[in-house]
Amino acid sequence: LDATKHYIAKTNDISQHFKERESKFIKYAAELLKAASDNKINDLNFLIANIEKESNITSKTWLLNKANELK
Repeated sequence: LDATKHYIAKTNDISQHFKERESKFIKYAAELLKAASDNKINDLNFLIANIEKESNITSKTWLLNKANELK
């Protein structure tokens, strides 16, 4: 995730819209991994609520499914 995050931030090969979508996915995927490794269900509920509010995010359904699987 970290390498992809840095690539997206530094490259000019992709549109700003794509950068925003991918950056949000990476942010929430990292938060999902952290919540899962710490086994914090309250964090998962907060994370799910934040993902649901997002309108411009890559693989929103996948993130929500994975978060719900960890509950």
